Amino acid sequence: MLVFLDPQGIGHVEAAGDELLDLELGPLITADAVRYAPKRSGNLAAGIGYYVEPGKLIVFSRADYTLDVEFGHRVYHRYTKRVGPEVVPEQPFMRPALYKYRTPMLPQGTSPLIPPGRTVVGKARSLFQWVARHQRMGGRP
Repeated sequence: MLVFLDPQGIGHVEAAGDELLDLELGPLITADAVRYAPKRSGNLAAGIGYYVEPGKLIVFSRADYTLDVEFGHRVYHRYTKRVGPEVVPEQPFMRPALYKYRTPMLPQGTSPLIPPGRTVVGKARSLFQWVARHQRMGGRP
């Protein structure tokens, strides 16, 4: 048996991976983030996009208040120039879109680990925390 290695083989695999990110995962994750985004004025959803760097998919939001919506924040009173005790709860929309479990056979993904648009108090905020919590509880992730 003869085995021939293509010197450009790694390049072909990397190109196929970038194509998968650009044509499959990027549009799906972006569409989910737009669907999950709160639609008060529409600016948040309109500013969501993605681009591909070699080996990386970057999903972003152009709105300057994205982190405040995603993770919640304290209220800033502009007349007194102080941060008050009031808390605006988080309304996650990027994390639910990113944390969906997707495979080539199921590109639409499963239901998100973090419910979109709902306050998540005391729950896991990342995939690693979610898996660790389920393992501690004796269940499978």
